Amino acid sequence: MLIEHARSVGARIVLLTDSLGSLLGERVDVVLPAVHSPSGFTGEGLSSQVVTDALVLGVATRDEKRATDTSELLTNLRTRLTDTDSRDYVSRTDRRGRS
Repeated sequence: MLIEHARSVGARIVLLTDSLGSLLGERVDVVLPAVHSPSGFTGEGLSSQVVTDALVLGVATRDEKRATDTSELLTNLRTRLTDTDSRDYVSRTDRRGRS
């Protein structure tokens, strides 16, 4: 859903992942590997969070109002991902988004 939305508004897509690069790599502009900690001492999403925060902060300094509006949109999209209808959609499609 997020990839489709980004494409519909003409946005470029950066995917941070430890395992989905080979699956979604052709659908995004850039894949940044975010490897999990082999020791298990940190949270599994820590590397992704750090890189995402750094990128978001860098972009946000360019246009604060737009960054705030976009943050609210992202929160809305994340909420839609947890809706029952969204989960039903995911179960009806394969991982490439085809019915």
